[in-house]
Amino acid sequence: MGRLIAITNQKGGVGKTTTAVNLAIALGQRAVIDDTEDGANDTASEAHAKQAQVWNGGTLRKWRHEANAGGPASNAHGPTRDAAGRTTVADEHATDAGGGTPTAGRPSEHTEQTATAAGNGKVLLVDLDPQGNASSGIIADTRLAELKSSGKTIYEALVGRIPLSGAIRSARERVFLAPSGPDLVGAEIELATREGRERVLQQILAPVRDDYEFIIVDTPPSLSLLTLNALVAADAVIVPMQCEYYALEGLSALLGTIKRVRTALNPTLQIDGLVLTMFDARNRLSHEIAREVEKHFPEKVFQNVIPRNVRLSESPSHGLSVLEYDPKSAGAEAYRNLAAELLVRLEGGTLPKKNETRDEGPARRSWNLRALFARDNERGKR
Repeated sequence: MGRLIAITNQKGGVGKTTTAVNLAIALGQRAVIDDTEDGANDTASEAHAKQAQVWNGGTLRKWRHEANAGGPASNAHGPTRDAAGRTTVADEHATDAGGGTPTAGRPSEHTEQTATAAGNGKVLLVDLDPQGNASSGIIADTRLAELKSSGKTIYEALVGRIPLSGAIRSARERVFLAPSGPDLVGAEIELATREGRERVLQQILAPVRDDYEFIIVDTPPSLSLLTLNALVAADAVIVPMQCEYYALEGLSALLGTIKRVRTALNPTLQIDGLVLTMFDARNRLSHEIAREVEKHFPEKVFQNVIPRNVRLSESPSHGLSVLEYDPKSAGAEAYRNLAAELLVRLEGGTLPKKNETRDEGPARRSWNLRALFARDNERGKR
C-alpha cells in the first residue's frame, strides 16, 4: 500500500503548498533516476548524464550509499529492489515509538510487502485545499481551467458523484494529480451531515492506494473537516514551518491536534518530520528558531531546510515546480535534498554525520542545519 503523507499546518503562508508540489515532483523524478540505474550496460559518463538530466547529480544515491555503508543490506547502487525490479521502501513501523531509526541499511520486516504493493514509483498529489494552489502550481493555466470545469475533481469524488480514479489526471511522468475544484469550498457543508464524514477521503482513496508509492495530500491552512479527513487517512504528516516565532505557537497547536486525532481516530498516524521553510541565513531570527525547533524535536526536524528563494515564488505562475523551472536554483537543490532525506529515513537509514557538518561548494547549496549552525558559530567567533 502506498504511503500517504499529509502536508499540513494550521497556519497559512508557511510554504505548505510549495512543499507539497515540489516534494511530489522530486519523488517522481527520483523514480525516473531509479529506472536509469537499471541500465547496466551504460558507461559511467552515460549513467551520470542520465542522472544529471533528471536529478542533478544523484544526491539520493550518494546519501543512500553512505547511510547504508557496512549495513547488512547495503546497496551502493541505489534502493533495494525485489525480484521484479521494484523499488523497496521500508514501512514506518520499523521506527520505534520515540521516532528513532533502526540500524542503517537493515530493512523492515514489512519491506517485502511494501515493495510488492507500492514499488512502482508513481506519486499522486491530492489537492484538498479549496484555494487550489497545488493544482495551479503543477498545471498550466489553459489546461487547469479545463480540468476545473470538467466536473471531475476531488470535490466530485468526495461527495460521491464519481470514483476518485475518474478525477486523477497525469501531470508529469510518474506524477499524477487529483485537482481541486471550484466547489470544494462547499464540500464541508455537504459532508457535515454524512455519517462517518471524517473518513470520506480514506474511503475514496482505498481503491487506488496500491497504484502509487506515495500519495501527497495538500491540506487547507486550518483545522477544517477537510484537514481532519486528511489526518485520518494519512500514514504520516510533514509539517512545513516558517522560521518565525508565531510559527512556534502554531506548531504547538498543530501537535495537539495530531495527538487528539491519533487518540480518537487514527492511532497509527506518525510525524515524518518538521520542515523549516523560508529560511534566511542572513537573519538571526531564522537561526534562533531553527535551534529552538531542533532542541525540542531532534528526531523529527529535517536537517535540510528550505531557503527564501525567488525561483520558488516565480515557478507556480508558470505551472511548474521549482525543480523544472530552475533546476540549479537554491530552492530546487533544497527540495531535492529534502526528498532524499525523507527516503533515507523511510528506508531505515540515517544521514551520515559528515554530510551534516561538511560544507562543500557554494554556500547557497549547503541548506543543512549542521552546516548552517557551523557557519553561524564561525561568524560569531570573528
